[in-house]
Amino acid sequence: MEDPGNAPPMRALPLGFVESDVDRERLCVANADSTHPHPRARAASLLVASACRHLVVKREPAARVLAAALGELERSGLRDEPTLAHLRALAALPDYHEYGERLEGMPPEVHALLCGPQPCPHTLTLPVGGPGDFAKGRRMHGIYSDAMRTAGVVLYLLTHQRGPLDVLRASVDLGGDVDSVAALCLGLVGGSQGLRFGEAGGLPWALLEELEGVEYLVSSARGFEAWAHAEADKGRGVGMARSALVLAAVAALVAVGVAMATTHLRPS
Repeated sequence: MEDPGNAPPMRALPLGFVESDVDRERLCVANADSTHPHPRARAASLLVASACRHLVVKREPAARVLAAALGELERSGLRDEPTLAHLRALAALPDYHEYGERLEGMPPEVHALLCGPQPCPHTLTLPVGGPGDFAKGRRMHGIYSDAMRTAGVVLYLLTHQRGPLDVLRASVDLGGDVDSVAALCLGLVGGSQGLRFGEAGGLPWALLEELEGVEYLVSSARGFEAWAHAEADKGRGVGMARSALVLAAVAALVAVGVAMATTHLRPS
């Protein structure tokens, strides 16, 4: 299994609230090994947890999130050389806004660096686009459910994002498994900056009003938040910025709903 799936990084955001580096690393291993026992899955879990800690807990600048996560992985017992090499390559890329509207000016080699070989080799037999597009040779271009590349794309987008609506659009425009990328990006931006509903650069209210299950998600997130604060008060090493998880959870649900409503087809 050269490229394990991205379930581990998708579950890893709450691990950023664990104060102890040792405990956080141990939990990232347990998280990955429960479904994807692979070095890259463990590293991807740590990267997402590190991003949460940097942005949501410590409120550090987003422009430093990729470098911070890379540094934590380098120092950790989960150090994975292919993942480190991948992150260093992403860190050398320019701001994605330089590729123009909808990333239409992104060179194919940059898109392949971010997302993997194109068209996505795992989906060559799946129909995409409108009626007749598959028969005409249209195939999916974008990221697959790959742990290392999902974590890498999320860190790259977070480094250059200009707000919740901007990062949501960029997540979708990359193509492929856009709901995973959008959920992590918007969850971390929402937890650190807020979703700014109805404001310039924020999300339209309709994205929240038309979603199902918002009340349940907020209730569950508030319960988790209360537990985390109670554990911190007992000295058990769980800390978080107040209300950050609620924002992150709502943001993630909004992102998934919007992203899944979009096409997963990036034009050839």
